[in-house]
Amino acid sequence: MNHPPPSWNDGTGAPEGVGAPGQQGWSAGQEGASAPPPYRGPDFSAKASAPPPYRPPEGNGQEAARFRGERYVLATWGQRAVARIIDEIAVAIPASVAGVAVGFMLAGGQFLFGDHTGDAISRNFAIIFYVCLFLGYTAYDAVCVKKWRRTFGKRLMRLQVTPSDGAGRQGPIPVASITARAALFHVPALTYWSTGWMVIAFLLFLVFCVFWPLWDKPNRQGMHDKLARTVVVRTG
Repeated sequence: MNHPPPSWNDGTGAPEGVGAPGQQGWSAGQEGASAPPPYRGPDFSAKASAPPPYRPPEGNGQEAARFRGERYVLATWGQRAVARIIDEIAVAIPASVAGVAVGFMLAGGQFLFGDHTGDAISRNFAIIFYVCLFLGYTAYDAVCVKKWRRTFGKRLMRLQVTPSDGAGRQGPIPVASITARAALFHVPALTYWSTGWMVIAFLLFLVFCVFWPLWDKPNRQGMHDKLARTVVVRTG
């Protein structure tokens, strides 16, 4: 059974340019052209990547900008030991001269004011001398690390002190942390006037400050480093 072709609104059949090949109204340029693909709607499968988390700047802007640089490797125990020996020798002479001068002044004053006991004068002189030695070493270490991130010995060995959370890069270190680090390392000097206390303090110092970096992982820190949250790295 044959069906009539569909009628158009004007009743004349297909409009111009539309129709089957060979029929009136079919454009020659349309012959052989493929139909456009069907519309599939919007694609919601692709997910937009989330922006990176915001990281606030560390410290004030000027201080943080000073320490943007390359990443360094941890210093070895031997390198740190050599640097410390150099520092101890370099500071020993001026600190000892200051300690002797202050000790003699206080001992002379004690003698002039009536205390002629030799043992008391000798003990007080030793206490004053080693307090001056402690203050000299602590001030030297703290000032050098704060200003240059290295002492004279560390400069010769090409070492620097950096924050442990900097992953080997430089960064701001609070003054209180630097001072506490220096004081803890040199606190045995305060006990040198007493043989008993000196032995105990020196053994604790050897275990927790000197040899602890040998087995500490992953940062090779002594207890003075852990207190200040610092590490020592090699810069050259």
